[in-house]
Amino acid sequence: MDTLAKHSAPGISEGLAAAGSLLVAVLLSACTGIQTLPPQSPSSPRVSSQAAPTATSTVNSWAAYFEAANCDPSAPPAVVLPNPVVTASTAVDDCRVLVASPDGLAAVTAAGGFIRLDPLDGLDEAISVAGVGDTIWVSGTTGNSPVLLRFTSGMRSKVTLPPGVDGIGLAVATSAGVVTTAKLGQANVLLRDNGSQTTKIGELPGAPIAFAAADEEFLAAVISASGIDIVFGNGQQWRRQTVGSAVGVDIRGVAVGEGLLIVAANKLVHGVPSGALFLISRDQGRSWVQHQLNDAEVASVAVIGRDIFVAMTRQGNSATIYRSTDAASWTAIPTQTRYESLPNLDASDGTIWLVGPTITRLVAN
Repeated sequence: MDTLAKHSAPGISEGLAAAGSLLVAVLLSACTGIQTLPPQSPSSPRVSSQAAPTATSTVNSWAAYFEAANCDPSAPPAVVLPNPVVTASTAVDDCRVLVASPDGLAAVTAAGGFIRLDPLDGLDEAISVAGVGDTIWVSGTTGNSPVLLRFTSGMRSKVTLPPGVDGIGLAVATSAGVVTTAKLGQANVLLRDNGSQTTKIGELPGAPIAFAAADEEFLAAVISASGIDIVFGNGQQWRRQTVGSAVGVDIRGVAVGEGLLIVAANKLVHGVPSGALFLISRDQGRSWVQHQLNDAEVASVAVIGRDIFVAMTRQGNSATIYRSTDAASWTAIPTQTRYESLPNLDASDGTIWLVGPTITRLVAN
């Protein structure tokens, strides 16, 4: 892998009734196929086993959102969204997940609540949402202009972007603020807003497709002159791995865990998925191991600690959520909720949120 010097200065991550026990797990391997395992122990992931209630009774209250941070995380419920079109989502903690839709910004809670927070009026489209503590950011567009909104303790403001920024994209919250991808002239840059100012902290060696981070280290999939590259670094220096051509690989997500970098993608043949592809690094992007499942299609990836979770379909199995520690062998996690399309996965603490028209919650620990 090459280490590339980059410009600039100063540091980012996708149902609610009574708890039910996890059913039978299935261990899947690209080499050995499907093998039935005995029931999992009580410490295995838990998902809802009851019908999901529709979110007909909603609350318009920032106070309710802040109070929801103090939840009982042991009971994973399910909620059907009143507007099933989710344009962006993020897990704030194991008690709350944020969703943006044409109806605006809302939160779903571990208690099964649906809290309307802001109509996002004046925003044509919400591209990304991020949250940490009492602060939430929403990136989007108004006309042809980029917009970054900040909500601090429920108060909404518009972030002043650096001069020349003409596009804004993916946003991930950290303890130091939010980091977003943006377009500055011909450069693809990283911006940080810490609540008092927004500054450029580095450049990406290509147009970003997916973005995640841990502390001051960033993981991204980008389109470059060589095709699709995976890059990991601090915004100024990058370790770089070429994955394949832009027409042969469809990146579905990247995630960072404890000493773990993971990339989930689909291999394409004439634009049609022909198998799921996983790249994993345990040495901060210095080297990568590749695994492929020829009978699978992956939609999203998340990491909790050293455990990898994906939303994925496989031939002969009805499960949509799978778990692995090495991206080679996968255990199927059956859920009661059936999705017409695979959900997006958002992880926080010990919880995976499955975000689709129905939001379900999986307790991973």
